Amino acid sequence: MKQREIAETFADVSKEVGSVMLPKWGIIGRWLGFRSRVALTISELPVGKVQLIAAELDDMLGADAIENMAQSDQINKLLRENLPRVVRVIALAVCRGSDMPSPTLYSAISDQLTMTQIHDAFIEVYRRLDLTPFFSILGLAKSLNLSLIPDQEADGQR
Repeated sequence: MKQREIAETFADVSKEVGSVMLPKWGIIGRWLGFRSRVALTISELPVGKVQLIAAELDDMLGADAIENMAQSDQINKLLRENLPRVVRVIALAVCRGSDMPSPTLYSAISDQLTMTQIHDAFIEVYRRLDLTPFFSILGLAKSLNLSLIPDQEADGQR
């Protein structure tokens, strides 16, 4: 990693992972064929988006789902089942705040980005999940839970 990339990682700077052509001006623009290039940037993810991304990651096929298949069938099934989920993860991450991705964005990412761009975008999304604060919150909640329950007094000590 270069010094600039390290600094941007700690500063949590938004990162552009590619660009796609999207229809401009809604239905009329689509009908007339007007398109504009839109940069796909990934920045800090809100908790709701992290939950949706976690659900998509959970639904991805693992080795146990394909272990009894021939190798070519394994590859085809993994591609067919998991690539749409990877595209959904990236689409969720590039939409700001509580905005949800449109079907047009899904198809634009799927049709216009290369596998290398999808790989880089997925790595950026995964890096942005940053589970360290989650585990810190979980640890804090566990310690608070233990300290909020009063100790029971033994009978006869009152």
